[in-house]
Amino acid sequence: MNLNQTADLLELLSAANVLNRMEAGTPDVWHAALGDLPYRDCMAAAADLIRTQQWVKIADIRQAVRERRSQAAADYVGPGLTVEVPDADPDDVTAYLAALRGQRTRAASGLERPRPVAQLLGGVGRAVPAPRRAPGPMSIPCPRCTAPMGKGCRLPSGRPRGAGPHRERAQAARQRWEATQ
Repeated sequence: MNLNQTADLLELLSAANVLNRMEAGTPDVWHAALGDLPYRDCMAAAADLIRTQQWVKIADIRQAVRERRSQAAADYVGPGLTVEVPDADPDDVTAYLAALRGQRTRAASGLERPRPVAQLLGGVGRAVPAPRRAPGPMSIPCPRCTAPMGKGCRLPSGRPRGAGPHRERAQAARQRWEATQ
């Protein structure tokens, strides 16, 4: 997570009135403590904590991210999960273990999701259609910075935004997808 993303996190917490205090150096302190964590995980953890806690501290975010990732990776082996043999020579222990860790990391970050067992069994003996996926935020123009479809969001200075698409763009894409369902 970069410093701009940390500021977005603090903006969310401040708007929800669960941040104890916000001073000039607060973003730097929070970034020093949370900068090693993925932005998406921190924002999801913050959204969960806002619903249940009166105040949110740095340690709460770290613990919630740890729990979310652990829970997502806990059932990585089992029905509905990809049977992926790492593309590494098993005799090269370092490369093989790195490939296995990559699988676990993708599972923990939510990039790999298990399919329900009923869905798996329902397809036995017939062709299984490809899942229909929601289009991402880049499928629409950004309502905040007016970045065109397919182009990344930009900061007010005109430089590329390193934090990915704006929250408004992601919400608009999700709403558009839900409206077509």
